[in-house]
Amino acid sequence: MYETSKSACAVTILFVTLAAVAQESSLAGRWTATLKKGGRTGAASLTVRVSGNEVTGTLSDPSGQIWQLQNGKFEANQLTFDVTAREHGGAKNIHFFRPS
Repeated sequence: MYETSKSACAVTILFVTLAAVAQESSLAGRWTATLKKGGRTGAASLTVRVSGNEVTGTLSDPSGQIWQLQNGKFEANQLTFDVTAREHGGAKNIHFFRPS
């Protein structure tokens, strides 16, 4: 299976790059990507809802984990959000952003 942090990072780079160049009205929807690592491939998706500059939705990785977007914002053409991922019997907060 894919490691949570590595999958999350790869998913984020793909989705946030797409989202950052989108207009707010076209940001909403479902974004998908195929991730490749070695000989394995997996599908990941980001479902986004936008209200003003507030962003909500879900992020799923190739292992099937689904995370709720928290603290989501789309401001100055930049998407940021947090998720809380399960890892090694605990929880880990991950902040996603596209650097300027």
